[in-house]
Amino acid sequence: MRVLSFRKDDGVHLGLMVDGGVVDVTTAAASKFEGCAGVEGLPRTMEELISQGRQGLDRLRRLEELVQAQAPDRTNGAGELSGIPGLELLDESALDYAPVVACPDKIICIGWNYVSHIEETKSRTDLPKYPEVFAVSNNALSAHGKPIKLPKTASKYDYEAELVIVIGKECSMVPEEKALDYVFGYTCGNDFTERALQGRNTQWYLGKSLDGFAPVGPCVATADSIDPTNLDISMRRGDEVVQSSNTRNLVFSCARLISYLSQYLTLRPGDLIFTGTPSGVVLGQPPEERRWVVPGEKLTVSIQGIGELVNYTV
Repeated sequence: MRVLSFRKDDGVHLGLMVDGGVVDVTTAAASKFEGCAGVEGLPRTMEELISQGRQGLDRLRRLEELVQAQAPDRTNGAGELSGIPGLELLDESALDYAPVVACPDKIICIGWNYVSHIEETKSRTDLPKYPEVFAVSNNALSAHGKPIKLPKTASKYDYEAELVIVIGKECSMVPEEKALDYVFGYTCGNDFTERALQGRNTQWYLGKSLDGFAPVGPCVATADSIDPTNLDISMRRGDEVVQSSNTRNLVFSCARLISYLSQYLTLRPGDLIFTGTPSGVVLGQPPEERRWVVPGEKLTVSIQGIGELVNYTV
């Protein structure tokens, strides 16, 4: 199951991806469906869905079943499903996407988590013994379809396609074999970076935390619908594929990362963990061949089973 957040006039709504469009779950939550047991108490936001846990997912599955029972072309002129009055089916290409989680308590990132990326950047001579952990702040959070603004005060802009973990339950001191039980789902991320700022000091915070430099989306694939250990991941710069790998090549798996982090800090529902990027970034090219990202470019992160996160630089 894939869920998303999008903006309407009255705020951020929860959406459910189905064949033929996106169900406005927030609007559905305010409606009453006669004879539709199982959908009472629908969540109105992504945060409510995460907090409801298994019950919330079961309610959405029941709603999904109701919608899929309707032929995709059986909508009235107002975009409502003819058999379920008050339930809107929206065109996903017309949505104003919001970050999948509005305000995570933490945005944690992992560096050097693909061997190919370590090799291309010559950042170290051996595999890391422990995950390289850093964080970015919430001002960096952005969404599918939103522009990435490139400040004129910097110039060495780079992309990083990444699988992002969305934590579903409070998580502390968990063993690796139980770690994935605490995951709500997975989404696409672009750990966009200004390399000169990143390399100016020993800390990477400034080069990674510029406004809008951590877009995520377009949706979250729920944990029960996807295997994070074997997902194709790629980045397209315009029409050119510049990164291509699979999450089986992670140095530290999603389960290992969650377990490791939970030994030292409490992960909370809605926290995001960027799991690292494969080779193919601009920094990995010979200095004379580096083409830093400039305004007017289209960047597309694709991850199997989730979808495509698209952003344009301005």
